[in-house]
Amino acid sequence: MTAHAFSLCDTALRALPSGALHIPGEEALCVSDLHLGKSDRIARRGGGLLPPYEARETLARLEADILATDARQVICLGDSFDDLAAQDSLGEAERLWLARLRSRLILPAYGTYTGGLSSTDPIFAELLKRPAIAVLTGTRAIPTPL
Repeated sequence: MTAHAFSLCDTALRALPSGALHIPGEEALCVSDLHLGKSDRIARRGGGLLPPYEARETLARLEADILATDARQVICLGDSFDDLAAQDSLGEAERLWLARLRSRLILPAYGTYTGGLSSTDPIFAELLKRPAIAVLTGTRAIPTPL
């Protein structure tokens, strides 16, 4: 796994290629916007049909990061489910998988949708000390100056 190691406020962190943030000293993994049930929501609202396995792929990626980092707790920010009905649309296999992972999952929290704030938004000026970076994720975690 090619991660980008950095520190923030004297806390060691690792930005993972998947988009997750590993906090080794806390044995924690931070993820956001899982959007479980998104394909079902789009179908319910008359949109184009998407492959129905997106929940399985998301849970597989989450579990892979948990195992790779040996995280004992997972912090889920943003939208874990795509909408209120999404939880009920999960298949039995996905429900059992999620229940098995749930012993490590904590804090389904607030957040804005992906792309909600620009890195140049003035709200970040007081939060980010220069030189600040953003970490682009994909097949590798790539630090990028802000």
